[in-house]
Amino acid sequence: MRVALFGGSFDPVHDGHLAAAVLARQALDLDRVILIPANSTAARPGPKAQAVASAAHRLAMLRCLCEGRPWLEVSNVECRPGASPFAVDTLAVFRETLPPGTEIVLLIGSDKLALLPRWRGIDEIRAGARIVALARPGHPLDAAPPWVGRLNGPLPDLSSTQIRARLAAGAPLDGLCPPAVISYLMTEQPYARPGPAARFA
Repeated sequence: MRVALFGGSFDPVHDGHLAAAVLARQALDLDRVILIPANSTAARPGPKAQAVASAAHRLAMLRCLCEGRPWLEVSNVECRPGASPFAVDTLAVFRETLPPGTEIVLLIGSDKLALLPRWRGIDEIRAGARIVALARPGHPLDAAPPWVGRLNGPLPDLSSTQIRARLAAGAPLDGLCPPAVISYLMTEQPYARPGPAARFA
C-alpha cells in the first residue's frame, strides 16, 4: 500500500488542495491521501495579521471535502492536545499506525523547498518516507534537492488568502472551493468575528 501525507493549514481548504491531491494520487499511484491540518489558531504576525479558523472548523471543512472520495481522508494527529507540529513526529505516528510495509509519501509544496534541508529530523524523514514536491506558482521545482521527487501538473493558482478575501468581500466561491465546503463556510461562518462590526478574516 502507498499512502501520502499532505499537511497544511487548509485555512480554508479549496479546489487547489483537491487538485493537488488528485494529481498526486494519479501520478504516484496512491491508495490513500491523508490530509493533516496544522494545529494553529494564533493570529498571523505582521501588519496584515489575520485570524485563522479553529482546528475544529478546518477539520470539519476537510471532512466535507472527503465526502464521496473514499481514497481521501483527514487526520487530527497534529490537532490533538500536546501534539508536535514537526513533520518528523507526525511521520513517526503514521509509521506506528499504518500497516507494516506501507510506503509513505510526504507531499510538500515547492514553496517549502528552500527550508526543507533544515527541517527538524530531516534525515529521519528521508529514511522513513519518500518526499515529493508539488509545483506552486512562483516557486520552481528546480530548487528541489536531488533526493526530492518533483510533481508538476495543471494546478489552479489558488490560495486560502484569496478565498478569505472573497469571503470578506461577499464574493462568490463557485469554482474555487468544493460545494460542500462552500456550504459549510456559508452556514457555519468560521471566519466571522463577533461584535457590531463582525467581519471575515
